[in-house]
Amino acid sequence: MECFARAYRAEQERLFIQKNQDYDQLSIELKALESKIDNLVEMIANGNMSLAISKALAACEETQLVLQEKIRNIPVTPKPITLSPDLHDIYMSRLNDLQKTLSHEGIRSIAAEVIQKLISRVEVTPRDSGAKGADLKVIGNIEQAIYLSQDP
Repeated sequence: MECFARAYRAEQERLFIQKNQDYDQLSIELKALESKIDNLVEMIANGNMSLAISKALAACEETQLVLQEKIRNIPVTPKPITLSPDLHDIYMSRLNDLQKTLSHEGIRSIAAEVIQKLISRVEVTPRDSGAKGADLKVIGNIEQAIYLSQDP
């Protein structure tokens, strides 16, 4: 859990910064382009109409639409969720609670349900030639692990 929490925080921060940089860069480009469009329109308004100015204005307006669409398609990026610094301790406490729950006869079906939620899948791989048995790899459902590790 500690390793997961460190990796999660680092990746969420990286994604947050990257998405904001993309948005900021596109906004800067759009602002510069809008300034260029304003200048071209001003030239036309002052009687400096030419085919080159008209083509330049049309090209700028096309690019403006593309940039506006890109900005609209950047998903809203909320600040990353802050994981509790003692996530590992909370998780281990919940895991110990689960072990206690498993020891009670009447509650085993409830505990089995919780365990099923924590397991995304189980991979079974035959061992290398000559060795008996198979290796099992349990892939956890991290979303449920975080949910279960939160304080009630």
